[in-house]
Amino acid sequence: MKELDLLLEPYAREVLRSGSAAQRSGLAELLALPDPLLAEYLLGEARPLAPHLLQHVDGIKALCRRGAQAALFCR
Repeated sequence: MKELDLLLEPYAREVLRSGSAAQRSGLAELLALPDPLLAEYLLGEARPLAPHLLQHVDGIKALCRRGAQAALFCR
């Protein structure tokens, strides 16, 4: 989904540049999820149960709200 790419790309760049190995691994796990589930997480329709995935979802949303991406997708 193109919309997911718009949300994920800035965050992924940030984590890949300055994140720990554990953060990069967690991001890889999040990105391996099916697009519909990932969209539910990012649009606030569901929340991951795993704390490390929730941390990434919250980080993506926070970066989005700071103005990195279109407000339409940031909840």
